[in-house]
Amino acid sequence: MAGTRRKADGVRLRLVILALLAPILAGVWGSVAGGLDCVSRIVERAPDGRHTMGVCARPGPLMAMPGQGGDRAGSLVLRTAGGWIVGVTSVEMVREAESMDAVWTADRVRLPLHADMARGDAGAFAPLVDALWRVRTGLGLIPADTDHR
Repeated sequence: MAGTRRKADGVRLRLVILALLAPILAGVWGSVAGGLDCVSRIVERAPDGRHTMGVCARPGPLMAMPGQGGDRAGSLVLRTAGGWIVGVTSVEMVREAESMDAVWTADRVRLPLHADMARGDAGAFAPLVDALWRVRTGLGLIPADTDHR
């Protein structure tokens, strides 16, 4: 009977360790798969300085026809002033998104025809929210700019 209890305690301990490591592993996987750690060009800064919106282009083909260099797909990334990701939208053409002016309100940012994101501040949960956006991006579970047309 004591041996059975010891085995059950060992299983519980493994499950607790796995539960604690899962967000860390998801964040590491998401940072690799999500592609959001690019050196993004800042498209817009919020007037109050709390957020920035940047563009991360996905790696494209090595060669393109003349004039098609900016036709690559990518992501619009909304970050807090501390650099934490609080929103991501997939875009079909990076160059088109870069040419638009964002409309900032107290609680939202809107890039016409491309994105409409809440300007949240994750506070103490910022690392977890950042990791979740990375995982969602890696899995393709983020809004697309075609949803806003």
